[in-house]
Amino acid sequence: MADFAFNIESVNIAAASSLTTLATWPTGALTVDLGKTRGGGSIRQEVEEFIVESDQSADPEYVGIKKAPKTLTLNLLDLKADNLAIAFAGTVGTGALADTVTIPNLPNGIERAVKIVTVAIGSTGKQLEIIIPRCKFKGNSELSLNRDDASTLPLEGTVLAPNSGAPMQMKWLSS
Repeated sequence: MADFAFNIESVNIAAASSLTTLATWPTGALTVDLGKTRGGGSIRQEVEEFIVESDQSADPEYVGIKKAPKTLTLNLLDLKADNLAIAFAGTVGTGALADTVTIPNLPNGIERAVKIVTVAIGSTGKQLEIIIPRCKFKGNSELSLNRDDASTLPLEGTVLAPNSGAPMQMKWLSS
């Protein structure tokens, strides 16, 4: 039987510095659940290549890879203050201002580790777990407000090179 992945069950973030290895995701107060999503999400890798051609052939002599940037996009339904702050690279107030998000003139972005788990499939209970040790949320976002439907908050991040190991891991979990 083929392995299938459908919608997102959970998205959690943690301080990028708290993820020491891909196998040890932090627990408890070190992680934040981003809540419900709507319209899912995507991980995009765009490979940029270089081609070596010769005068003697119509086909390339060599195709090499220069870089392969990866982008994570999530559509959050939960507009809690923490999510707004990540999406717009802002900060959440404290005390009486705990529900207030302040967005700077020039955002610097927010770096986090990200873990995504898909919904379990059928009787096998298999789920796809995706871990990104370093993801930079730059503040590129848009909040559409209209009376036709609930707003979703697009969250876009760039996958960064980790301190060690791979920039992303995808593995199948079984119950």
